[in-house]
Amino acid sequence: MTDIKKETLKGFKWTALNSFGNRIVSFLLGIVLARLLSPQDYGVVGMTAIFFAIASIMVDSGLSTALIRKKNMTIEDSSTIFFFNIFVSTLCFLILYIASPYIASFFKTPILVNIVRVSALTMVIGAFGSVHWTLMSKNVNFKTPALVSFPVNITSGIIGVVLAYMGFGPWALVLQSLAATTINAIVVWFISPWRPKLIFSIKSFKEMFGFSGNLVVNAVVDKFYNEGVGMVIGKFYSPAQLGYYSKGQGTAQLPSTFLYSTVGNVLFPILSKIQDDDEKLIHVYSRYMRILSLVIFFGMILMTAIARPLTILLYSDKWIPAIIFMQIFCLRYMLWHIHKINWDLLLVKGRSDWAFKKEVVNKILNFTCLFLAISWGPVAICMAGFIASILNIIVNTYVAGHLFNFGFLKQFKDFFPYIVISVICCLPAWGISFLNWTPWVMLIVQIPLSCALYLGILYLRKDQELFELLRLLPINKYLKL
Repeated sequence: MTDIKKETLKGFKWTALNSFGNRIVSFLLGIVLARLLSPQDYGVVGMTAIFFAIASIMVDSGLSTALIRKKNMTIEDSSTIFFFNIFVSTLCFLILYIASPYIASFFKTPILVNIVRVSALTMVIGAFGSVHWTLMSKNVNFKTPALVSFPVNITSGIIGVVLAYMGFGPWALVLQSLAATTINAIVVWFISPWRPKLIFSIKSFKEMFGFSGNLVVNAVVDKFYNEGVGMVIGKFYSPAQLGYYSKGQGTAQLPSTFLYSTVGNVLFPILSKIQDDDEKLIHVYSRYMRILSLVIFFGMILMTAIARPLTILLYSDKWIPAIIFMQIFCLRYMLWHIHKINWDLLLVKGRSDWAFKKEVVNKILNFTCLFLAISWGPVAICMAGFIASILNIIVNTYVAGHLFNFGFLKQFKDFFPYIVISVICCLPAWGISFLNWTPWVMLIVQIPLSCALYLGILYLRKDQELFELLRLLPINKYLKL
């Protein structure tokens, strides 16, 4: 087994455990919270998302990625980033604290004054532990974060549920997030041996920011678009509509982001080590593109087919308007790993300049679609995001083709067969969703039926990526692969 495969499997085991465990906990606690809270509660918290998303980007400024990528890191580098994070997070806190009355006035929601001020504390607290976590990723140490984050998320989740049950409304979500950030920051100082020195190196900062500067602009514009959609819905429609939109997005986002973050978090630090070998780099990324596509396309298309019974069973009838948002977001996040793979290729090669240029084009397309859809309602806005995502893939793969000879046609050949097979296998599940059955009966029939069809077709066509996945499972000795 090659060194890359060994490192990948070792890291994958712990990131998979971390991601899977945390998302299962978040998913289960989210079900409880959705039954205790109203769509309006989620919408009120969602109104502030854009401000904290942008502030968080400014705090990190892409320096975590630069630190992971840097081959010969020194204590001056890590300490410089640590104190930069503390300074910027404090500055952002003060700005949001002062701006909170204006934010509340903009949305005509007085409670946002205190919600913004309390939520802003999470940035300052989180900054004290961010470098510790970054260094663990750089050293391909995913075991420690996996062992820590699971109990932390359970603890903070229980706090959120208790507060929701006691009638705290949107404050349950705010204080849950604050508790998770605080516990994480405290714990990491006990488990990590790294300690900052009282050093701030201008030279080190300039060197790393030279790489990360373009990333900051990209990330700010990206967040401004993604979270700005929620701001538009909250401003021009209602908190309830934003709540349905957010719940549909959150549910659809879970499987896609889990799978890519599990693999992607391991891949980036490992492939940074072979950044000078283009042929090897593209070969590895192409292989992971196919493996991720095999799982993600089927999972997201199946979720689209079973969205109605799944939503009613998990969240109750009051969340039925969220179904259409969930279905559209499932189709949108089905493509997310393709975007991320093309993005990571540029970062591994240090081409943040090209990443910036392609994101300028992408955001022009995204904002154009958004502006055309605003007057047609939240569903049209959500659909505009899906259309923009397809256009973004064309741009992203064009850039990859120009720089690495890994363009749209080659990538399309990797992932398109899995789209076709997934659609065919999920059509029966989609048809069943129109029957007058109870939700749990539908799901018991829909999920096994589509899974059996999908695995059967892939097995019969001797799909190499399926066999590769099966070899990683304990049952592989019985399958004789």
